[in-house]
Amino acid sequence: MGIRALQSRVPMAGRKMEVLEGEIGQLKSDFVKKISNFENQFVSVHEKMDGKFAIVEEMPKKLLEVKLKMTTSETKDVNGGQGSGGNPNPFRGGEN
Repeated sequence: MGIRALQSRVPMAGRKMEVLEGEIGQLKSDFVKKISNFENQFVSVHEKMDGKFAIVEEMPKKLLEVKLKMTTSETKDVNGGQGSGGNPNPFRGGEN
């Protein structure tokens, strides 16, 4: 291959490089946009999940409170508490 043939190919190679650099730049820009979009979606899902877990964390506490209230109420009923119309003074029995 002669020098003239090489010289004619150099401008074409330079132009091809410019095109490739432009395409790589566009791919990089698209990739950055997609990563940013993904990060935003991830943050949104994370925030929603935190809210759901906060609710789930409160459930056992509330269930325990209800259980304790029920147990306390049942204990009062068994021991003659006034809650269900029982004798307010269990030591007197049925005497009047």
